[in-house]
Amino acid sequence: MIAQISSPIRALILLFTVVGSLYIFHPNNPSFSFKNRPSNDATAIEIPKSAPAPKAPHNAISPATKLPVDSAPEVIKNPISGDIVDDPDKEGPRVRQATMIYETEKINVIYERSIDTHIKHGERWGVPTHILRHDVIEAGFFNKPAYILGLIIEEMAKPYDKRADWIVWFDADTIILNPAVPWTLFLPPSDFDDIHILATQDQNGFNAGMAIFRVHEWSVQTLSETLALRQLRPDAEFGLDDQGALRWVFERNGYEQHVKYQPHNWWNSFGLAREPYDTDAFTLHFAGADCCGQPESKGTVMGRWLDIVESRPQEYAMELEKTKLPKEVEDYWALLKKAKKTLMDVDNREDKSGELQTAKVELWDCYSRRADNTTELSMVIQKVEGIMA
Repeated sequence: MIAQISSPIRALILLFTVVGSLYIFHPNNPSFSFKNRPSNDATAIEIPKSAPAPKAPHNAISPATKLPVDSAPEVIKNPISGDIVDDPDKEGPRVRQATMIYETEKINVIYERSIDTHIKHGERWGVPTHILRHDVIEAGFFNKPAYILGLIIEEMAKPYDKRADWIVWFDADTIILNPAVPWTLFLPPSDFDDIHILATQDQNGFNAGMAIFRVHEWSVQTLSETLALRQLRPDAEFGLDDQGALRWVFERNGYEQHVKYQPHNWWNSFGLAREPYDTDAFTLHFAGADCCGQPESKGTVMGRWLDIVESRPQEYAMELEKTKLPKEVEDYWALLKKAKKTLMDVDNREDKSGELQTAKVELWDCYSRRADNTTELSMVIQKVEGIMA
């Protein structure tokens, strides 16, 4: 419950929920921009606080570091969550990852095993893992955006050289299949600094089971709006709890260009529930494995895959260079760069026919909403270039 959260964190959540409401109540308001704002070099001072005993132990251990073993810092854990506490004398990790788990005891046994695959992957790549083990707000799955918001605010309160740049969210019904793949592989190049969320889509659109959030004021604003949506815009139709609410906010005017969809088979593969088979997937996501007439429960399906990952990890592990991911990711960003240039070329032309204007709208829609469909995006770019030729 929100009353059980420490006063500073509770105040922050309430503050940003109210701030988000200012924008939700004005749906025609153009998106704000932080590009021209002066930087703020002020830093927060961390003040130790007493805390109650943890509700559940956290089995994460210190992430791998590049330091020699004999110089590695002592592992310190947060007394509430069990999260690893950073060494104050070291720079922060570029990526952190987070999840939540507090369902039935039966399925939690499976979920603890699946989370452990992420923890071990994080240890390999120096990515700390954060786990929410109880509600922070009485709103079901909306605890997810609330927790992510809290982590981002916590990072932004740190000195710039100690902040993480990105927060990777993964649901507890996902597993790491190939630990040789780092999360940093998928992050935007420096010339895409306007992209603040990386996501994937399923048949319903945005899938909230896994997503990557930039530590940035834009993310704070977006998550604040998401949390405020249920109370302040009851007329909004957003379907599937937090997932639908996030999608509703992402699609607001001026917001969509800051979200980029990547092919789901890169890092949010689903549909592999039936039997283990040959795949070079990085992760597996078991959403819907126990519905729609499936003969087995999610726990059974996940357990079978986890048995393989735990007992025969080499079966699906593959050196990064031997996978198709590096080339596909490189080609993806090159295509998006080409799409941006083509859009700029259209804007810079003095003679814009109606056909060209229509094609530009089509290209923008594909670039901002369906960049995961690289075949379609490439075809639309060629169409625009053909009209301009």
